Amino acid sequence: MDNVGRKWWSWSLGLLMVLGCLPGAGAQSGGQDGLSKRELRAQFEDAKSQLSAPRPAGRASAVRKLKKLDTCEAWELIFAVLDDGQAEAADAAQLALRDCDEKRVLEKWAGREGLRSKALGRRWRIAEITGWMAGPFEARQLSGWLRGADDETTRLLLRSVERLAQRDCIVGGRDQLVNRLASLARSSRASGAVNASALMALAQVDGMRLASLALPATASKKPKLRVGGLLALEEWASQNQSLEGKGPEVGVSQLEEGCRRLAKDKNVLVRRALYSVLKRVPRRSSVELLVDALSQEEAIRLREEVSHALQQLSGLRYRGDPRPWRAWLKELKPGPLPVPVSSGPVPKAEGRSAASGGERLPLNSNRVALLIDLSGSVQQKLKTGNTRKEVLDGYIENTLRRLPVGTLFQLVPYAAKPHPWPDEPRLADRRMGQRAQEYYDGLHLAGPGDLWETLELTLAGGELDSVLILSDGAPTGGFHWDLGLFVQLTLERVRFAPVSFDLVLVDAGKRITGHWQGLVDGTGGTMTSVRLAAAKQDKKKGRRTKR
Repeated sequence: MDNVGRKWWSWSLGLLMVLGCLPGAGAQSGGQDGLSKRELRAQFEDAKSQLSAPRPAGRASAVRKLKKLDTCEAWELIFAVLDDGQAEAADAAQLALRDCDEKRVLEKWAGREGLRSKALGRRWRIAEITGWMAGPFEARQLSGWLRGADDETTRLLLRSVERLAQRDCIVGGRDQLVNRLASLARSSRASGAVNASALMALAQVDGMRLASLALPATASKKPKLRVGGLLALEEWASQNQSLEGKGPEVGVSQLEEGCRRLAKDKNVLVRRALYSVLKRVPRRSSVELLVDALSQEEAIRLREEVSHALQQLSGLRYRGDPRPWRAWLKELKPGPLPVPVSSGPVPKAEGRSAASGGERLPLNSNRVALLIDLSGSVQQKLKTGNTRKEVLDGYIENTLRRLPVGTLFQLVPYAAKPHPWPDEPRLADRRMGQRAQEYYDGLHLAGPGDLWETLELTLAGGELDSVLILSDGAPTGGFHWDLGLFVQLTLERVRFAPVSFDLVLVDAGKRITGHWQGLVDGTGGTMTSVRLAAAKQDKKKGRRTKR
C-alpha cells in the first residue's frame, strides 16, 4: 500500500472511531442495553406515565427507571420530582440527581427552579445534592451561591463545599470563595451552625486562613460555633499530621488552647464535643483535661464518655475513680502519648434502666428525651389480638413510673406531628413520671410517623445529651423517607451539638436495623430489638415464617 493509501485508511479509521463515540451512534443496532430508539422511547413514556401514579412508591420507581435511561428528557423529569409532596418520591429524585451531568438540568441549579426557588424544600435538597456530584465546580460560582440564602440552605451548601474540596472538585481561583467562607464564619447574623460549617469548609479550602479564625471561635457566645472552632482546629492539626508527633506541630498549640477554653463550658453538648476530640488527640494535655473532667462532670452520659476516652488512650481498664488515672498521668511526659498496650477488653459502660424486670427501656442518661412512635404501624393488631402499642405500653409505664428524680426529661409521642410534654425539658420531681403517664394515656394519635420534624423539635433546645426512640424504625411521614439519607443527614444535624441516639426497634427487619445501626454507632448510642409479632404458620411447608 502506498503512502496515499495508508493516509486515506488512517483517516477513515479515525472518522469511524469518532462517529462511534457520538450520542445515539449504534441506535439502529441496539443502542443502550441493545435496545432500539423506539424501544427506548417506549420505556421513557412508560416511566413518564408512572410519575402520575397515586402511590409515592410508584413515582419513586419511575424516578429510578428514568435515571437508567440517562437522557436529557429523563433528567428534567427527575428534577421536577423534587417538588413531590411525598418524601419517598422526592428522596428518590434527590438521590438520583447526585449522578446527573446533563447540562440543561445543571443550568437550572442556581436559578429560580433551584437554589433561588421559593420552595424551601427544593432549595435544601439541591444544596445537599451539590456536594455529591462529580463536578468540577468553579470556586467563584460556589461563592455566588453562598450569598443571600436562608440559614439551612447555606449550611447544606457549606457542607457541600467541604465535600467538594475534599475530593478536589473545586477549580479556578479561590480568593473570592475563601473570603466568602471567612465572612460567613464571622457573621453575627448567621446561626452558629452556619458559622461552624463555614469554618469546616474553610479548613478544606484554605487551612492557613482558618488559623486566624478557629481559635477565636472557641470563645464565641454561640455553642455550635464554639464546637465548630474546636473541630476546625482538630482538622487543621490533623492535616499537618502533628497530633501524634509525625510532623511539625502546626496547629497543636492552638488546638490545646481551644480544648482548655472549653474544659469548663456550661453547655453540656460543647463538653461532649470536647471529650470526643480529646479521645482522638493522643497527647498528655488531653489526658490531663479528661482526668479533671472525671471528678467534675455531672452528666452521666458524659462521665461515661470521659472514662471510655481514657481507656482508649491508655489501654488500661480503670473506670470512674479518678485516683488511678491521676497516678498514670504523673508518669506521662509532655507531648504525644506512648502507644497504649491493652490489658484486656475494655468493659462496657454502665447504663441505667428506668425499671427493673424484663419490660424496661434503656435510660442511659440524666438528660434525655423519650420519643414514642404512635403512627399507624404501631397501632396494628398482632396475631394475639392486641396491638403493638398495647404491648409496648408496659415498657413505657415502667420507665415513667421509676423516672429518677433530677433527670432533665421530656416525653415526645408523635405520629403526623410531635406532641411534646412538657413544652421544654424539665427536671423530674417525684410526680413527673405520673403526670407524664397521664398525658400519654390521654393521647389518641394516628397517621404517618414524622420522626424528622420530631427530632427537629427535640434537638432545638440543645440541653439534652441523649434521645431515646421507641419505634418500628420506618418513618412513614415527614420531609425524608429514605433511611440511608435520613441517617446521614441526622448525623450531620448533630455534628456541632452531639447527642447520643438510643433506639428500641420493634419488629424491625435487618435492612431497617442496619441503617439505624449507623446512627447508633456514629453517636455512641445503643440498639435494642424487641420482637412482638407472632410467628405465622406456613401451611404448605409446615414451617414457621416471619411476619
